Amino acid sequence: MVLKATLAAVLVATASSAVLRPVARDMEAPRAGESFLVTPWEAGSYTSKDYLMTVDDAWFRFEPAFPVTIYGKTSNVVWFSMNGVMSVDEPVYSKPTVPERSLPVDPEKCGKGTGGCLPRNSVAVFWRDLTLAAIEHSGLFSFSIIFNYHGHDGNGISHYHVWWRVLDKAAPTNSDPKNFKKGYREFGLTIWENKPGVFDISHVFDATAENMQGVMGAQSFEGSTPKFIHVPLSDVYAAGRKFCSLTIDTTSSSYNVTQVI
Repeated sequence: MVLKATLAAVLVATASSAVLRPVARDMEAPRAGESFLVTPWEAGSYTSKDYLMTVDDAWFRFEPAFPVTIYGKTSNVVWFSMNGVMSVDEPVYSKPTVPERSLPVDPEKCGKGTGGCLPRNSVAVFWRDLTLAAIEHSGLFSFSIIFNYHGHDGNGISHYHVWWRVLDKAAPTNSDPKNFKKGYREFGLTIWENKPGVFDISHVFDATAENMQGVMGAQSFEGSTPKFIHVPLSDVYAAGRKFCSLTIDTTSSSYNVTQVI
């Protein structure tokens, strides 16, 4: 189910393909039942240069209401990447997170022409060169990362929904704004308090999406031998598919596709 943002959608300039150093941004946890957009421009509009410097390839630092675990590594602070990654380890902001590559990625040997980097313990929800953009989709201009927190309200277990509504830079656009929908990517991550190390992931596919590429799975470099889960793209995306959900379990290093539409 696609969550609806409760904040006003904001227009921003379309980002170019320039490569800039990632930045870190802090976020406060929302109260139960609230949503918020991860954008730095809610009070006004910015130029493409300002937009790229503050957001593109950025990592967002977040303190959830409960600890998060990946492969046995637990943290009260997590980091989310604009490029579709979550980690319980603080990233090295000077290292590139794009282009994407296969898992696992050694955090000590990545970069410098060998491909993008990931922190030691990470979940690749959809690892790709992604960006926010003011591109119309279904009549909306709300490309963003959206958080929604459901706390202990007597009706369920505390959990977070995190949605990326972004643009794939490598998707075919042909310099025609009408074709930007082909690059629209919408995917979400659910983190449960009572299921440490287990993550539910959902992908929503636009009818115009094509040439889908990306890396999905999880990894850990805590021991002498890396642990990782690789989810083949073919298990998630297929022509004509509208929705796919799966569960990644880092406690058993496995995944399971739970729903396909």
